[in-house]
Amino acid sequence: MPMWRFNRTMRYDWLNQELFDNLEQVRTQAENWLYHYNHERPNMGNGGFTPIQKLNQAA
Repeated sequence: MPMWRFNRTMRYDWLNQELFDNLEQVRTQAENWLYHYNHERPNMGNGGFTPIQKLNQAA
């Protein structure tokens, strides 16, 4: 996936939806969102698989 597409997805799915009180909150929620994105959220560009599932198929 091109980086601009990932950045757009991150902004629309997560960053624009939250208000943060401190940097630690940003870090924690970013880690949670990245885990969800890579392990739980199907990606239509990957044939409906998560990035981790697609990586495991390639191995």
